[in-house]
Amino acid sequence: MIRLKKGGTGMIVLVSILIVLLIISGIWAYLIKTNKFIGLGETLRPYLKDIPILNMLLPEIPDASNPVVLGRQELEDKYLVLYTENSLLKDRVDTLEKDLAEKNDVTQKYNILLREVDILNAELSAYKTSTVANAGAKSELEDLVKVYETMEASEAADILEQVGTLNIKLVVRVCREMKTAKFAAILAEMDKDFAAVLSERMLTD
Repeated sequence: MIRLKKGGTGMIVLVSILIVLLIISGIWAYLIKTNKFIGLGETLRPYLKDIPILNMLLPEIPDASNPVVLGRQELEDKYLVLYTENSLLKDRVDTLEKDLAEKNDVTQKYNILLREVDILNAELSAYKTSTVANAGAKSELEDLVKVYETMEASEAADILEQVGTLNIKLVVRVCREMKTAKFAAILAEMDKDFAAVLSERMLTD
């Protein structure tokens, strides 16, 4: 049986210890450099960044603007975030476009009503300059009444409501000259509050 000398045994133990230490150090270096274990590299960065040689073990600081440094999972997470944001933005754009289309439609109808009101105001101005005894003015009012009587009840109601906000007296005059059945149909299409005011003014004016 071969016996090791005392000095040789100590050397083997020392070498074994060194090897174990190197392995442990290598494992720690790997964990720090890769930053994969509980973010060890970033956790130790404040303590190692100013120590020469040891600071070489720290992982590179990620560059958010450079996708090359992103891992697969990071890229997938970032893609999901961007995809979700894009979907939300698309829904928002669709909603805004729909709202804009509706507002444009309302604006167009409002402009048409304004032009009609301008026409009626012009007729009203012409009517005011004439006297009650003027047969021509009476004829113009009759013509205006005929125009409203030929319209759809809902259309005539909308225009008369607009005119009424500017000159309720003209609306009262027009409605008094209408046929009872036609006036009743138009009154039924008017806003309830406006119809109530108009009915009261027709009795009192």
